[in-house]
Amino acid sequence: KKQIEQLSAEKQQLTTQNQQLTTDLTSEKQTTSQLSEQNKGLSKKVELASLLQLRNVEVAAVKKKGNGKEVTVSKVKQLENLRISFETGDNKILDAGSLSLYVRILNPKGETISVADQGSGSFTPAGSNETSQYTKKADFDWNQTNKKISVYWSQNIKEAGTYKAEIYQSGVMIGSGQVTLK
Repeated sequence: KKQIEQLSAEKQQLTTQNQQLTTDLTSEKQTTSQLSEQNKGLSKKVELASLLQLRNVEVAAVKKKGNGKEVTVSKVKQLENLRISFETGDNKILDAGSLSLYVRILNPKGETISVADQGSGSFTPAGSNETSQYTKKADFDWNQTNKKISVYWSQNIKEAGTYKAEIYQSGVMIGSGQVTLK
């Protein structure tokens, strides 16, 4: 009888401990879930903060004079290249190292100008499952300070109208500009 009472008391104690552990486990699972959600939100903020904030985006039609200097032109027949130039701005969050930006030039019809053997290709825009064409990739060494970048393109610019340039980093459009040619 004494042994039964002792075992019964131990059983009650173990049941109480088991209930407490179950409660603790449930609480820890909720905390883990909340921290995971918070971590996802912070990761998204860091990802957005690591995007460059382009300044002074300029799209210009240019040709070289005999002395080698570039001059801007306004007619399709005169141009040798479209020059897409911009400043990257400073960004201390984005790690230093090699960086690629994708430049997409749209003709007056809204079609992406793309020539595979001239460096064109495809990328996946952020938030999309489909790929998009880009015109040219700009690769450069990033050292967390402002850089002036110029990208030149000369292919398939034959008709008058407005040409738009979009610049993408990690699938996110970070800058755009346009030029209207006669």
